[in-house]
Amino acid sequence: MHVYWGIFLLAFDMLALQVALSRLLSVTSWYHLAFFAIAIAMLGMTAGATRVYLDPDRFSPAKNATNLAEACLWQAWSIPLSLIVLCLTPLVFVQNIMFFLALLVIASA
Repeated sequence: MHVYWGIFLLAFDMLALQVALSRLLSVTSWYHLAFFAIAIAMLGMTAGATRVYLDPDRFSPAKNATNLAEACLWQAWSIPLSLIVLCLTPLVFVQNIMFFLALLVIASA
């Protein structure tokens, strides 16, 4: 039963992060870039589901607690890091390679 609560809290935290990122991106950059970030996050969740499908031995029911603890640890480190990267990456709206790289950094954070 604890695993289900952990999965619920992890999914709820990811949803709250997406809402916070969309609000922060709509303030710091173009408004539609926030929806681009949500689409990228959904693509990342699909990549995670594909990984579980392709490697079923690593994600067996016996390893649920270990996998959940590892996912929570990675998420706990990545949330503040992504918010810091988002706040510190300047977006100067000119058409050159540095602007494109800044968009890639923000989209991957």
